[in-house]
Amino acid sequence: MNKNIELSAVYQEIPGGLLIYYAYGNEEIIYANDELVHLFGCDSLEDFKQWTHNSFQGVVHPEDLKKVEDSILNQLSANKSKLDHIVYRIIRKDNKIRYVEDFGKLVHDEQHGDIFYVFITDITSSIQEKEKVQQKTLEHAREKAILRAALESTIYSYREIYIVDLEENRYRQIYPQTQDEQDQGIYTNAINERIDNEETNTPSMTKLLHPKNIQKELIDKNTIEYRYRRKHNDLVEWCITTFTVFERKDFFLLMLL
Repeated sequence: MNKNIELSAVYQEIPGGLLIYYAYGNEEIIYANDELVHLFGCDSLEDFKQWTHNSFQGVVHPEDLKKVEDSILNQLSANKSKLDHIVYRIIRKDNKIRYVEDFGKLVHDEQHGDIFYVFITDITSSIQEKEKVQQKTLEHAREKAILRAALESTIYSYREIYIVDLEENRYRQIYPQTQDEQDQGIYTNAINERIDNEETNTPSMTKLLHPKNIQKELIDKNTIEYRYRRKHNDLVEWCITTFTVFERKDFFLLMLL
């Protein structure tokens, strides 16, 4: 049996795409297995060679080509094993763009001289999933920035603002800023003391402002608001206490008074 035929049969059994091409000159394609041909949406090896202009340069998306060539040269000069690894885009025959992962090995063959054996895998799905995660992260950061800007624009509408950790039952005053240790501590103690001292006309406020109740009320919403009257310095005034979820992971809230 012809040696080339034997090798071709072996190459077809290799999982993923296999490309063999001359390392220098016009980087002419020597061989591509069926899986790589089909990855490009081509019907045959000849069809694949025609679509890629029978060159490795035609395999790579034109916008990625310089980056790919520079990376290959840098990697080959940096290691004695003559291996390279890179991710780039390809253009299928139906003009759809796919992302591929390329593992290459430069070898010297007596018949062909210096040639590349390249194993190519379609990784479009994982790239798209990664991009979705990155997009969600950016959206989350943007939402936090919007919330911060909104708070900064309305901060002077409130007398006091606190960060409350419902899980740890702790609070800390963040506006007005102060170094007084009295402005942080156990949240329930502060609520009980505040309501008792200020003689609110609503006895149930201590229950409404309890951490367990606040967590319950915020299960399916991000903000809750309580309106009530209280006696302060011999005057009766209407008050609003607003709780806004800052981070659900540890149930950090902003309490605006």
